[in-house]
Parts: sequence; C-alpha cells; structure tokens
Amino acid sequence: MGDRFAIVRVKKHLVVNLPLNVEDHSPNPLAGPFDGAMFSKLAQAIRQFHNARKIDGSGDRYLVESGGAGRLEIHLTTDGYIFLECRNDLELVLMLFTELQRVLKDIAIEDSERGVLHNADSFRNYIVNRETGEHPMPDPKDR
Repeated sequence: MGDRFAIVRVKKHLVVNLPLNVEDHSPNPLAGPFDGAMFSKLAQAIRQFHNARKIDGSGDRYLVESGGAGRLEIHLTTDGYIFLECRNDLELVLMLFTELQRVLKDIAIEDSERGVLHNADSFRNYIVNRETGEHPMPDPKDR
C-alpha cells in the first residue's frame, strides 16, 4: 500500500491560504464533490496525463508509472471524487495536480492521513521535508 491522497475542491477564498490544517479550520474548507461538467473536464485531463493508462476491468481507474519504481493509481468515483494512491514517487502526484490546475484553479491535494490541504508549493515542500525527515506541519497523530 502506498500514500493516499485526493484531489479536492476548496472554497475559493481559502486557496491562497494553503497549506491548511483541516482540523484547525472551521467551517469545513472543502467545497464538495466536482459537478458533472467539471468532473468530465478533469477526467479528460487525467486520461491525457503523461503515461496514464486505464486499468482493465476496474471502472474509472488509471495507472501512471514513472521510470523507476514510482506508481500512481487514480480512481474517479461516480459521485465526483478523485482519489490517489502513490508508491515511491510523490512527484507523480504533484505533476498530476499541476496538470489538473490548468483545468480548475480552486483545487488542493488532500492528505487525509495528516489532515492537510496542499497547493503545489506546499506539497513540493512536503516532499522535500519528508525526504529530510522534517515536518512542516504537525502530524495530527502526534497530538
């Protein structure tokens, strides 16, 4: 099993405040599932994403593999959500997110294990800090 994330809609006024610890923010910063038209545009961008291929017999699931052992599985749900599972190459998540931001600006990478919403810059910092063992935001499990 790899790291799990989601691509989520964020309330417009909060996009500039990322990263954001979800537990410390009230009301909920998420703006709900993607609507039909926007979800279709995002799904199209995912299908056209670098090296993405549909996983046979699995509904709306796609696989992206990097040159090494990196692997990103993308699951599009029928109710408008985008879930990710990444193994060994978090840069794949960042690359996908950057591509999806070309379609819709008001999105974030949700790290639900740590309760943090990221933009591209904060996720890039998370990757670097994770590699060096530093933690830019407290892990809720450590509280």
